[in-house]
Amino acid sequence: MTLDLQPWSGPAGIGARFAAEKKANPAVKVIMRTYQLGLLKAVPGAPAAGPDAQRAHLQHIADMQAAGKLAAVGPMTDDGPIRGMFVFRTDEAEARRLASQDPHVRAGRLVLGLFTWWCAEHVMPDELPPVRVTVLVSCGPPTACR
Repeated sequence: MTLDLQPWSGPAGIGARFAAEKKANPAVKVIMRTYQLGLLKAVPGAPAAGPDAQRAHLQHIADMQAAGKLAAVGPMTDDGPIRGMFVFRTDEAEARRLASQDPHVRAGRLVLGLFTWWCAEHVMPDELPPVRVTVLVSCGPPTACR
């Protein structure tokens, strides 16, 4: 078994509610729930995305978030092969459908790995902060738009 660690820029507050409830009542039963964990991997040799493609990608994320489909979402903070992560509040079929609509996935720049993931209830935030759909004009290293 190998372990591949990747830095991730996730939403603030992950685990805060769970930690507070567990601290207040250490004997409380931990309830687990399932999420769909989507890892977006860069496709080697795929053409780079410009600002319009990145803007469309961010708008797709904002739309999924507004519809309550995401528990967490964010980019990886290095320039490794895993570019970002979705944590869906949906079943597997809907998660695949939503991810397949991402502009970078449709363009062949990213591929989705999807996994059913168990997590203690109240670890993921109930709501996510709004996604800002703004993109810099240039996309270049170390975090080139993909």
